[in-house]
Amino acid sequence: MKKQPFLEFLCEVMLHSPCGKRRYAGRQRNVQKVNGDDVLEFLDVSNPTYHIEMNFLLKHCKNLRVRSQDASKPIVYTISKLGKSASTQEFVWKSNKNRMITVESYYKEHYGVVLQYPSLPTLEMRKESYLPMELVDVEPARVKKITDEQRALMCKHSSVSPQVYIKSIKEIRNNPEKQCFEEDPFVAAWNMNVSTDMLTLPARVLPMPEIVYTDQYHVTSGSVRDVGTWQMKSTRFHTPANFPAVWGMINLSSIDQNACEDFYNELSNIAGERGMQCCPPVIYEEYDSRNRRTDEIIGVLDLFLKRNSGCNFFLVILSANSKLKSKLYGSFKKLCELEFGHGAVTQMIQHTNAVIGTKKNKNLWDHSKLSNILLKINTKLNGINAVLKVHDVIERFFSHGHRVMYVGADLSHAPPSARSQPSVVAVVASADDVPSRYFKEVYQQHRPESARNESREYIVDMKAIMKSLIQQYERHRTYPP
Repeated sequence: MKKQPFLEFLCEVMLHSPCGKRRYAGRQRNVQKVNGDDVLEFLDVSNPTYHIEMNFLLKHCKNLRVRSQDASKPIVYTISKLGKSASTQEFVWKSNKNRMITVESYYKEHYGVVLQYPSLPTLEMRKESYLPMELVDVEPARVKKITDEQRALMCKHSSVSPQVYIKSIKEIRNNPEKQCFEEDPFVAAWNMNVSTDMLTLPARVLPMPEIVYTDQYHVTSGSVRDVGTWQMKSTRFHTPANFPAVWGMINLSSIDQNACEDFYNELSNIAGERGMQCCPPVIYEEYDSRNRRTDEIIGVLDLFLKRNSGCNFFLVILSANSKLKSKLYGSFKKLCELEFGHGAVTQMIQHTNAVIGTKKNKNLWDHSKLSNILLKINTKLNGINAVLKVHDVIERFFSHGHRVMYVGADLSHAPPSARSQPSVVAVVASADDVPSRYFKEVYQQHRPESARNESREYIVDMKAIMKSLIQQYERHRTYPP
């Protein structure tokens, strides 16, 4: 829901009302809203279908959040009902000797405002307060930015695995009692019939690209067991980056310094196999996050970063406490890497990845986890893990420095039964020709009350998101895309 005057919203909605469909049937498809005079006619008491139009409008605006324009401090209300027209709807003016007065007269006497459309219905809020349609704005859907930890948790609960999805489809296909498709309002509105037969479409598997790690090690379709999957061998990165001469390790977990040293030694060994030189950390700091508040820890870390301004890379071992870990992750990332931070690169790792032990053997290091950590560190230090061997045309396109920013956007919805659970909006944009470098914006998007059972496939605040991504691109490359 975008921010707009309620009258504009009204003209857009009434295009789909029974009267709107009859009036505008057969016209050009690019008609986005009805004429204002037509709205006055549709919602006129003398209209034979007045009650039908009112019920249609109430369905689309009930629980909608609107902002009043008349008060000195704009107040946000939630629409409860639709009242009579402003010229006939009366209420008790308590501050004026409990006098009965119409909404139109009240605004004229109290605010000196002459309503242009007194025949339009009023918007009834809670506690029996009435507002004219022409003096309110529709509030946009609320959008809240979330951290990576919150995003992962949200996706975990809102996504359904393919196995569960297939099982639910089969249950519906095999149980006629669950095949109540005609009860769905959208199916009924579009006069559709839903078949239980699964649709089979021809498809093809695209050829796997050749992945180049080094001149000696290429991954091709002939060298993998299954198309699309491969085992990454212990090989050098395409362009390995060395750890800075001065870097630090910050331990916010309960593991001791000896365990951290063992972790570094093992990480250094694997880094050497990948072609990275991993010198010992010059700085080691340990904070017991269990007995301190988050803001206190961040304050201490802020002073620590100011004292060590020459150190631009930190490896941070997070706390085992999930709530504390989430807060520390977001706060420390903001402190180090965002626009007004210290300009330091960080790699956060869970405490379980910094101790010896696998699921099968507690005395062996999990090399796959350590390799995954190095994949991230190498790209953050401007290294390149691997490149795709592509067609010459594509290679020339990127090598010529085209200022193109590729953007991908997606919405992840909770199940329809979870009415109050927000959707997750994720938008990513390429930073340059290295696929692993990208910018991201992740938000929560609340569904409006009028659409609690629907999953709306549009992003409310896309303009602000794109503006942020373009600014990040410009800061990274010194010119806009």
